Amino acid sequence: MRLHTEKSEITNKQIAVELSEIRDQLQSIYSLIKGMVDLKTAAKILNVSVGHLYQLTSNKEIPFYKPRNKLIYFHVQELIEWIKQNDQKQKSSKIIEEEVDEAMLRKLG
Repeated sequence: MRLHTEKSEITNKQIAVELSEIRDQLQSIYSLIKGMVDLKTAAKILNVSVGHLYQLTSNKEIPFYKPRNKLIYFHVQELIEWIKQNDQKQKSSKIIEEEVDEAMLRKLG
């Protein structure tokens, strides 16, 4: 005998979607443990869209691996180093902008 209410009834399709999401999350965790992640997981780590990350790989602005010319993978430690380097570049450009602003003010003043 099956008891259910309208509110608590879950369809097989909903269960399949939930299981698929859980599988994806587990694969991401396993990838992190191994040290290599796919494009989607790397985008989450970097907090950028998949499209933007793909553009970075296309322009060879970020280290990546593409074994047998198939899927794109990233080494987690290299992503961390890339983040640190880009943070330093942003800080450097801000410092340069501030120095230019100060020099301009001195010339005007």
